[in-house]
Amino acid sequence: GRTVLFGGTAGGDETWEWDGKNWYLMRPAISPPARAYHVMCYDSVRQRSVMYGGNHTDTWEWDGKAWVRTLAAAPQGPKNRAVMAFDWGRRRTVLAMGEPNSGGSYEYDGFSWTISTRPTDINSGSAMVYDSARQRLVMFAGLTLGRWSSRNNVTHERIGTTWKYYFYPAPSGRERHAMAYDSHRRCIVMFGGMGPADIYQPKQRLGDTWEFIGAGSPIGRFSTYGSSCGPSLQAGTRPRIGGSFTVSVSNLPSGTSAALMCAGVSNRFFQSVPLPMSLDFMGMKGCFLHTSFDAAWTFPVTSGSGQVTLSIPSSTVLLGQHVYFQAAAGMVASNGDDAFIGT
Repeated sequence: GRTVLFGGTAGGDETWEWDGKNWYLMRPAISPPARAYHVMCYDSVRQRSVMYGGNHTDTWEWDGKAWVRTLAAAPQGPKNRAVMAFDWGRRRTVLAMGEPNSGGSYEYDGFSWTISTRPTDINSGSAMVYDSARQRLVMFAGLTLGRWSSRNNVTHERIGTTWKYYFYPAPSGRERHAMAYDSHRRCIVMFGGMGPADIYQPKQRLGDTWEFIGAGSPIGRFSTYGSSCGPSLQAGTRPRIGGSFTVSVSNLPSGTSAALMCAGVSNRFFQSVPLPMSLDFMGMKGCFLHTSFDAAWTFPVTSGSGQVTLSIPSSTVLLGQHVYFQAAAGMVASNGDDAFIGT
């Protein structure tokens, strides 16, 4: 895949592509008219980039080889500093905000533009992306237009066709910032923009970088499962990224000074053997293996109880992942514990 760039205040009608290492100037037979302050996004269903607006009212599509002007009627005249993103859940390109006539919201299905529900506020210079993990569009900040204009730090989210706004703890108000969705780490990354919030103060170019996981992100939790032949594994503190959590075990055999805590990424298979797996063959009568046993730690035991405390890296790629624990000492083994990593 490549990133596509078209036009801009100094770009004329040039089309460029970036492959992660180099920029390439494309030379299509036909190009859209030069423009600036337009919007583009990638339609991953139809596998082409869609461009609209700037100081024009036309809609163009780029398939990697040629530009094609569509027959779709303009949704609402020229639009500067609008936002546009592809809603994969609805298979539609969504256009919102912009100047003039900033209050509208429109959907494009590859054939025509149709009017849709509009966000609560009327903004210009916002940024919007599709959060594929939470299956919604997320729009942040912008210049709130009206009698008393200001740069806001409001987060709008569009689930289906319904817009909602949230006053999350957020970066300072801004406009003309950039946002992208990191599908590997499952978070939204935002950079820069123009501030401060009060437009009557001197403009300031912002150089800060922020990440947004979002409300509705999975909440960490513990749950026990499976049987025990003696020891009891209990749910500990909530497992969340960037934090530590504890797994506790009790009812270990009298006189035990140390035990083994096992962890695995599966509670369905140990190598190719289905779980739970009977441990009778090891002389552990009535005991079962409940985890894939990918890592293990020893921990001290006092009066039949002990615990292990682990740290989770501050990486959103871990959100929604499961880790399965089980404790053993001598010839007995505990039940299993499912740690679901969240926020």
